[in-house]
Amino acid sequence: MENKILVTGATGNIGKEVVKLLSEKDANFAAVANDKIIDNVETVSVNYAEITSLKKAMEEISTLFMVLPNHPEMVKWGQNIILTCLCLCGNQRRYRF
Repeated sequence: MENKILVTGATGNIGKEVVKLLSEKDANFAAVANDKIIDNVETVSVNYAEITSLKKAMEEISTLFMVLPNHPEMVKWGQNIILTCLCLCGNQRRYRF
């Protein structure tokens, strides 16, 4: 599997800087940007509350850069993301947190 990065929070203060740096490096990545378009970047929509949505977004991902919004459900969303990564590790993927 080719190394591909998924950036969550790609339209926030930190995430957009990560996207900018990855774009400058011509890295292989996708950005979670629900209902937003980021020029010249592959974007995906994710419902952090649904494991099936997360699994679909992470199908070809080997590295995750996770930034979550300040939201009452933030901890639950983070748990869902980590659980999804752990479930997919059986497919020889490695995630770095």
